[in-house]
Amino acid sequence: MPTGYTAPIADGITFEQFALGCARAFGALVTMRDEPANAPIPERFESSDYHQKALEKAHGQLSAIGAMTVAELSDAAKKQYETDRDRFLKLIAEKNIQRASYDAMLAQVNAWMPPTDDHQGAEGLHG
Repeated sequence: MPTGYTAPIADGITFEQFALGCARAFGALVTMRDEPANAPIPERFESSDYHQKALEKAHGQLSAIGAMTVAELSDAAKKQYETDRDRFLKLIAEKNIQRASYDAMLAQVNAWMPPTDDHQGAEGLHG
């Protein structure tokens, strides 16, 4: 079965067109994956400053932590622990509600009786 990448082969695309299509999706041109297939390929791609900014942010956080007193560090750790604990407890409560919904539906499925033999599966639902 053809994919979005292989279907154009049947229309007679060249190897170069096929390779560039794959490169846009998976390779060197992946940053162009959402652009039209006929969008021109630039001679040069500008690098992202994401990692540089993340590094600068991390250095700022490290400097701030380094400037904290032991008491401030203890308070910050306690607050972070409480935040994480509260988030975790909320997640557990949400998952328990979700599990109860699934268990209630499963009980209804298991209690369901097919109205006729035609509604039974090959092995039947209850046997």
